[in-house]
Amino acid sequence: MKTTVLSEKILLNFKERPSSEQALSVCEDEIFRVAKQIDYPTDRKVLRKIFNVHASMMPLLERAVSDLLSKAEKERPDYYAFARDCELLYDALWGIGQANENRISERLHLLKTSTSMHWAIERSDENQLLGKSYFNRLGITDERLKNGPALVFLDSGFVGSLFRDVLYWADVEESLPQKYLKGYLVDSHSSLWGKLDVSKGLKKSEAELVKNSMKRSPYRMEFKEKNQNYNLVAFMQLMPKFTGRYVEPYMKIDGTFDILPERNSLVQKVIHSNEECARLCTTQFPVNYKVDFVNNDFVDPFASILLQKKTLEYFTDPDVWDRVYSRAKKRN
Repeated sequence: MKTTVLSEKILLNFKERPSSEQALSVCEDEIFRVAKQIDYPTDRKVLRKIFNVHASMMPLLERAVSDLLSKAEKERPDYYAFARDCELLYDALWGIGQANENRISERLHLLKTSTSMHWAIERSDENQLLGKSYFNRLGITDERLKNGPALVFLDSGFVGSLFRDVLYWADVEESLPQKYLKGYLVDSHSSLWGKLDVSKGLKKSEAELVKNSMKRSPYRMEFKEKNQNYNLVAFMQLMPKFTGRYVEPYMKIDGTFDILPERNSLVQKVIHSNEECARLCTTQFPVNYKVDFVNNDFVDPFASILLQKKTLEYFTDPDVWDRVYSRAKKRN
C-alpha cells in the first residue's frame, strides 16, 4: 500500500523531478500498475527500445564521468548539471558519489534552467530578482567566481550558450574565461568550454551495441557512426524527461527560490493536476514519436523515472565505481 501511494505521488508531481533516493526506492512493476490505474499514457513496446538505448549508453557515460573527474576533481569544485539535458550526467555523478570518495554528492547540484527562461526572467523586475536569488542561493555569485571554491558547469552540447545565460541571470561578472569557473559539454563546438571524451578505450562490441540499439529506436535518424559524443548527446537531449522545460522563477511557501517548469501538455487531458505549472508550453511529443530534431521535447514522467532508476542502479554498483575512478586516475 505504501509503495502504491509513493508511486502515485511521484507520477502526479509535475513540478519536481524525483530525488535520487525516491527513484531508487520505486518498484518498476508498481509504477506500471499505478500508471495504468490513473490512465497514464504508456507504450511498453517503444519503452523497451528506449531502455535498450539507455543500456548501450552506460559505457559511454562511464567514460564521460571518468574524463570529467580527471580534468576537474583536483580542485574539488561544485558541479552544476544543467537540467534537463544533463540529468543523465547528474544521476551518474550522484551514483558514483555514493562511494563517498571526496564527497562528490555533497558538491553536486541539478540546476533548473533552459533557454526558454528568457521570456519569463527578462519581462519583469520581480522575475529578474527571483531568478538572481535562485542562482545565488546555489552558490553562483560574484564572490564565488572571484575567490573560489571552483564551479564546474555541465551540459550536453554544443556551444555552451546557456552557461552565459546563467551568469547573466545570476547577475555576476560575465567575462570569460574565469579562474574559478570551468564548463564541460559532452560534445563541445566552443573553444571556451571543454569536451568530455566518451570513446577512449571503448570496445568494438560496446560501439556495436550503441549502433544497433539506436537504429532500432525512435532515435534512429540521429545515430552517427563516427561520433559517439554526438550519440550520447542525442540520447541526453531526446530521452523522456520528468518535467517540462524550466521556465519561470518563483518563491516557494517556505521562502526559498525555485524554477517552475512548463505544463505537461500530453497528459493535461488525462490528469488535471498540473495547472500549477507555468502556462508556456512548447511542442511536446509522446515517446513513440519519430524524432526529426535532436532537441525534440519528450515530457513523460512515467518513462523518465524508470530511466532515472536504471541510471542510479548502474552507477551505484561498486564495480562501476572501481572502473570510473581507476580510469580517472589513469587519465591524470
